[in-house]
Amino acid sequence: MTYFTILGLSLHHGYSISDNLNVEVLVEDLPECLDGYKIGMLSDVHAGPVIGKAGIKKHVEALNVDEPDLILLAGDMADGPDTQVGEALEPIFDMVNKPRDGIYFVTGNHEYLHGGDGNKWMQFWESHGVKALNNEMVSIPPRNVRPLAQNGCNSTFDLAGTSDYSEGGSDINKAVSGFHKDSLHVLVAHQPREALRAGELTGDKQIHLQISGHVHAGQIFPLHIFDYNSNKGLFTGFQVVKNTKLYVGEGTVGWGPRNRLFSSNERTILTMKKRAEDINEDLLEKQEDRGSFVWGLRLAWIAVVLQFVSCLGLVCSPPARKLLSSLCGIGRHGARGLQL
Repeated sequence: MTYFTILGLSLHHGYSISDNLNVEVLVEDLPECLDGYKIGMLSDVHAGPVIGKAGIKKHVEALNVDEPDLILLAGDMADGPDTQVGEALEPIFDMVNKPRDGIYFVTGNHEYLHGGDGNKWMQFWESHGVKALNNEMVSIPPRNVRPLAQNGCNSTFDLAGTSDYSEGGSDINKAVSGFHKDSLHVLVAHQPREALRAGELTGDKQIHLQISGHVHAGQIFPLHIFDYNSNKGLFTGFQVVKNTKLYVGEGTVGWGPRNRLFSSNERTILTMKKRAEDINEDLLEKQEDRGSFVWGLRLAWIAVVLQFVSCLGLVCSPPARKLLSSLCGIGRHGARGLQL
């Protein structure tokens, strides 16, 4: 009964189309006219055998409810070549004109797996009006598009994107080479480990905020330990890595069977805030409540320890009993003799 209960719960989480996760980001020296700017993120959709056009459409429609100013596709959008699974992503490129400042894509490791080709995926998205960021940056919006606001704010920030580590594709130095002085610098990189390099950058190259996916918050218990360790503890939610704030989403769908336990499907709306007093405490509490992955990580460690103790017991118990019997004359027959 317990097995079927856990299975049902994990499938419920895996197929859930819950509300968007609204996250507010305090950004020092944020221009007044960027206060309240909304960045929507989809990552780890893994279009292919486990989710098709109908399922992706539900997530797209849900993301659009909050009307983000810009949307990031943060990698692992598909499993397979674009010629086979590209059609499933149609709901995304059908909405290219909805976000005011466009849609931007970076490759994840799965764009290079299952017969996929990262370069072809970038061409695919470009052909459908989505800007692929291949170790490059853009101003959001382009500086020649929107006039200066009445308060003198130019309403722009620099968005850089790095291709995935796969096939040596990531080049963060190239990506930030066009950063403008005194602008807000945002990086989208599929793998959160990019922050280990991004956090080292200073001065005009400093990255103020990195947005990533990839880890799925462990997705299914007890994979949490492996994912936590392989990603250097850059697991989910907000962290600070040296000079960079890092946000790691839990993934919109996830990979493999549609099971999730101690993690959740996530479509993210990151809203930039200029003043700490404007941060919504209720939203902050809701974000922290999504931290069930912490319990997944703790329970995973407990499961490993119990497994180790059990195995140790199986290995050590027979020799221990034999040693005790030889020293004290107490074994199965010795105990019977003492009872006489």
